[in-house]
Amino acid sequence: MSHKKNLSAFILWVLLIVMSGLSQSSLAESLQSLLQTLDQKHFLMRSNAETKDKLESHLDHLDDYPPLLQAQFYLHYQEALTHTEKFEDSIEVRKQLLDIAKRESLPASYLRYSKMLLGLSYANLSRGEESKSTLESVIQESIEADDFQVAFHSFLTLGDVYSFQKNFPLTFSSYKRAQSILIRELLPAESGNHAFFLQAEMNYRIGYVYRHMWRDKESISYLKSALKFDRLIKNSRNVKYDLNQIADAYFRLGEIREAEKYLLMLEAEFRKAGVNNDGRLLGFASSMIRLKVKQGELEQARKYIEIATSVENEVQAVASKLTYYLAYADYANADGKYEEAIAKCKLVELATREQEWSEYRHLALKLDAEANFALGRYKESAISFQKVHQSYLKRSDHIRMMAAEVERARFDFESEAMKVERLIQDNHMTELALQSERDKLRVLVLIISLSLLLICSLVAMVLYASRNGKKLKFLANYDGLTGVLNRRAIIEYGEKIARTHGGLSLLLIDVDHFKSINDNFGHAKGDRVLQYIALMASEFCSNEVNFGRLGGEEFLFVIHGMSINETLKLADTFSNNLKSKPIDGIPAPTVSIGYAHQEEGGEFNTLLERADEALYQAKSGGRDCVVQHRPQLEDQESKVLLRA
Repeated sequence: MSHKKNLSAFILWVLLIVMSGLSQSSLAESLQSLLQTLDQKHFLMRSNAETKDKLESHLDHLDDYPPLLQAQFYLHYQEALTHTEKFEDSIEVRKQLLDIAKRESLPASYLRYSKMLLGLSYANLSRGEESKSTLESVIQESIEADDFQVAFHSFLTLGDVYSFQKNFPLTFSSYKRAQSILIRELLPAESGNHAFFLQAEMNYRIGYVYRHMWRDKESISYLKSALKFDRLIKNSRNVKYDLNQIADAYFRLGEIREAEKYLLMLEAEFRKAGVNNDGRLLGFASSMIRLKVKQGELEQARKYIEIATSVENEVQAVASKLTYYLAYADYANADGKYEEAIAKCKLVELATREQEWSEYRHLALKLDAEANFALGRYKESAISFQKVHQSYLKRSDHIRMMAAEVERARFDFESEAMKVERLIQDNHMTELALQSERDKLRVLVLIISLSLLLICSLVAMVLYASRNGKKLKFLANYDGLTGVLNRRAIIEYGEKIARTHGGLSLLLIDVDHFKSINDNFGHAKGDRVLQYIALMASEFCSNEVNFGRLGGEEFLFVIHGMSINETLKLADTFSNNLKSKPIDGIPAPTVSIGYAHQEEGGEFNTLLERADEALYQAKSGGRDCVVQHRPQLEDQESKVLLRA
């Protein structure tokens, strides 16, 4: 009897072990299937709370899975946490991935992608400098490894970081480099929804940054392109963003009919989606309130105020609420509800003490001044305008400061006029005193009119000088065909570096058989080759490397702070990149490169002559090579270093 009990217990134990193994195997297969499904989607389209929950269901069994499957899990889990705004957790998960990398050999692409997600987390945690250094590092690694997907998204994220910091020129530069990679490397290999999605994201970002650079017409063009692609892939969430941004740009341009057209399209999207507690719905309603107030249709404005009021408490986004409060204050001023307008403006003023909300604060103060003025509170009105003036003065924003002065002068004039009218109505003045006040008023009108004329003239002069100064500076320093530094600018840069830095290197470049390209394919194709060379060279430019066109088919790299080996590696990589693919039906171009190097104390022109001698040797020696100038050799001043 005892033996039978022992045998039954042993069989039960074996069955439990077998079932446990089958269960673990089944779980591993389930995770592998989930990861394969995720890999088939674009990373911006696959990460959401549902994905995160599915991945977390495998956390308890993770130690039983093979190391490579664990690494794949952590990579997708880090991605899901990043896109569900769990940024601190995402950083911790990366550490788990790095622990596996210490024990196991993982694909380098895993670590690059994880590093890019780390930079994105840093950016959202307001750790801007860490984010920038991380993303710049992963961009360099990705380009060296031809991992253009990661390079593309790293450039996008870097642009977002610069955007958070309000550095829109660098934002624009990062987005344009991402666009270059997208067009040249990614789109040829993509198709269908993936390709449309990438183009929509790219166009939206460029349109967004154009708006912040006050280039609304260019912004509208890119945003319309983003709208077209978002509709193709039926991305209703982004369609709403596109329509709202386009309407706002038209509103700022003063094209009210076009703004209304796109806002009505946005309203149709909300009705179709049945959304009733969305921050974008509050933003839409606020835009419609502003539009209807501008058109004088206050009854219609009230309809959208009801919509905004119904969702206000559900919305967490601060910017959406501030936009609504300002729109309501604008409506209240137009409808004579001045106390309500002042109350809303005070809410905005209290919430916008930080610099990043200054635009909302300025508009609130302006609306507050208008409401107080209408109520006869001239002192309070003047105080609000004084705050706007001081705020712009702190930011050295002279154009807007002058505009604030114009508004304040107008209010002063109207204030004096209303005082006179009240004195007449109350019958407190004699006819003679009344005439004296009128004379004072005429003089004041004359002075204010002349002041306004002078201020407007100054504004126009400043704007004209600013625009033309930028244009002249560009024409003076940049080559019109290729967009790189021209001969004068690159030589001035080289002379400055020669005076202030040691270890200066020059790479003098000449396109081989360029005349034959012009003769056989036409000058337009020849220009295309020069533009392509400049584009390829721009990928190597940094704080230590600059590039310019000397004229014709000659270009120059000016390099400092690099060793000879690093410089030669750069020249080799540049030359090989040019030969990697043909251009518009033209065989891939080759170049001859003359290399010269000096330590501290040398003259730039002397170094340029040496590079020119080395270039002559390169072309005499068969072209398509790099030649270093060797002044210490008696019979042969240069030596062929690299041959493709």
